[in-house]
Amino acid sequence: MSGLGTKAAPKGTYMATRWGLEEAVRKSGIRHVILQPSVARLMAAVLPNPPLTPAAIELFAFENATDLDAVDRHFGFHPRGFRDHIQAYGVAG
Repeated sequence: MSGLGTKAAPKGTYMATRWGLEEAVRKSGIRHVILQPSVARLMAAVLPNPPLTPAAIELFAFENATDLDAVDRHFGFHPRGFRDHIQAYGVAG
């Protein structure tokens, strides 16, 4: 069982892992069926107020990640983690 919309993706991503597992099954030489259910559609069909809808799933259908240095390049500062901020400025800072 996999997920609806699984496709090749950049190495190290969740989608790449799912795709790699599907490819391993496809190339294994054993008879198989890969199920790719739409959990969102199932939830929309059986729950009165589903936490995830087919429309929400569509938002994941495109690449929406950025480079790790995007904030530095575009805004001129390096984001700081919460822990780093507390260590540098304390709770009241």
